[in-house]
Amino acid sequence: TYTKVREEGCVRPSAVLIATGVREDGYREILGCQLGNNESKENWKEFFQSLKRRGLCRSELWISDNHDGIIGAIDECFPGQLRQRCVVHWIRNALSKLSMSEQKKYIYLLKNVINSKTKAAFKLEWDTMINKLASDSKYKLIEWLEDSYEEIIVYLDFPPEHWSKIKPK
Repeated sequence: TYTKVREEGCVRPSAVLIATGVREDGYREILGCQLGNNESKENWKEFFQSLKRRGLCRSELWISDNHDGIIGAIDECFPGQLRQRCVVHWIRNALSKLSMSEQKKYIYLLKNVINSKTKAAFKLEWDTMINKLASDSKYKLIEWLEDSYEEIIVYLDFPPEHWSKIKPK
């Protein structure tokens, strides 16, 4: 998130890097926060290294938007760990590729996909969405969606009782 910070007599926007953890009992905790001038890989890496120095060694799942800085820093600081693309950001990103009237027409398809309860149901809803978009010649959106497929289905590898913490209903 961004906030305004006063430095040397000037007010400037500054990134606030925040890591929130979810314990096994479902309780959320702020693991840390740090100011940075932007969301660069270097700033995220420095932040993650500070969390590691304080004892964070792994996460079962990282959830983030599709920002190159955070993705690169997760890959470097916590190699091999799973990452789920934030569903809210994913839907916003998909809808941003459509006009306002088209957004109302297609949002239910996106929500049906992310509300799937099994991989088979996810695939069925996915195929339904892709076929509907193809019939309406939304090929650029289809290409974008297909590129995001592996990042958005990860939640199904976790127990259903964890899904409310991984993605909104």
